[in-house]
Order: sequence, then C-alpha cells, then structure tokens
Amino acid sequence: MKGLLRLSMIVALSIAFAAPAAAQECQPLSGPVLKAGKRFKNMKHVKVWIEYLDASGYTVEDKAGIHYHYNGGVHSGALLYPESYWYDNYPLYFIGQTMRYRIHVVNLDKRPQHNLRVTGIQEYLAFNGKDGKDLPGCSSAEWIVPQLKGKGEWVGEAKYYIPSGTQPGLDQTHVQIQRFHPGAVSPPQLLWDDAQAGLFCPPEE
Repeated sequence: MKGLLRLSMIVALSIAFAAPAAAQECQPLSGPVLKAGKRFKNMKHVKVWIEYLDASGYTVEDKAGIHYHYNGGVHSGALLYPESYWYDNYPLYFIGQTMRYRIHVVNLDKRPQHNLRVTGIQEYLAFNGKDGKDLPGCSSAEWIVPQLKGKGEWVGEAKYYIPSGTQPGLDQTHVQIQRFHPGAVSPPQLLWDDAQAGLFCPPEE
C-alpha cells in the first residue's frame, strides 16, 4: 500500500510540473489563420491567457504619452495611444532581445477537446482590436494539441527575437485556436480568436 501511495504521488507531481509544449523554431504555419467574421463568438468553455517571461521592465501609457520603466528609472516617449490602453503595465523587451512567452488554454468544460491547432502571432498593435501587421522576423508559432482534457490546461511556450528595425511601441500577441479533422477534406472550425490576447512593448531606441 505504501508503494502504491508513493507511486501515485510521483505521477501526480509529474503531471503538475509537466513542461510546456515547445513550438518549433521559425517554422511556417501548417495552415492559414482563419478570419473571424462579425458574427463569430469565442467558445464559451475555453479560457486563454498569455504569460510573458523574463521582461526587462514594463511600460505604462497615459494621457501624457508612453513611459518605459527599466533599470530603476522612467524614460518617457512621444507615442500616444487611445484611453483604453492607459494605466496597464505591459512587459518591456528591448529591440535585439528575445521575448519568451507562454500561451495557456484552459478547458472549462467537463468534456475533452480533440484535434486543436493553436497559433500565436506577434503583430503590431491594431487600435480597433483586429488583426495587426505581423512583426518582422520569425513572429509566428504553432502547436498541434491532440487532446485537451475536460477541466484541463494546456501550456505552449515559444520565443520571438525582436530584430533591428522593429517599430517601437505596443505590440499584440494574436492567439487563434482551430479544430481540425485529420484525414478529412472538411475545413477547420474556428473556436477562438483574440488578436490582443496579450500586449508587450519594445521601447523607443
């Protein structure tokens, strides 16, 4: 009985601390990102959020402009954004630095979800909340998730090197989730699309 209990604890710990799924480095997406129509609504039983890792500081926007907080100081810039972006803290990564991030997908339903394709694309901020222009370099990542268990969480990790020539200011991480049909000719089904699942900011040079 003690041996069985010890084995159960080891299995539980291995599940709790499983490493996030890693995306392939700079590979083209296996399929297109689908356009979300006006009537499209994100699936109610899925929750998606972005975790930005190892930021060098943070950025705050207000009515006076943009303010970069790093190395114990504040450096203000001339970029102005709509009021809806004021007063939040956005992770700061310098141009020439690698931004590492995780996409968390939580299945709130008791039923499992099968054959998911998760994409993450780094884009310039679009004020209207829609798709933005892709950032330069290897800005997209993709994961194939055969099964997301009921009440389970999937985590995918990727990184994006911010190349020289990238325009400074707020950028968005666009996350889309599709359900595909292996071996079938039917098109994939769009489950989730959030062009601003997360925001980060390379400062002005």
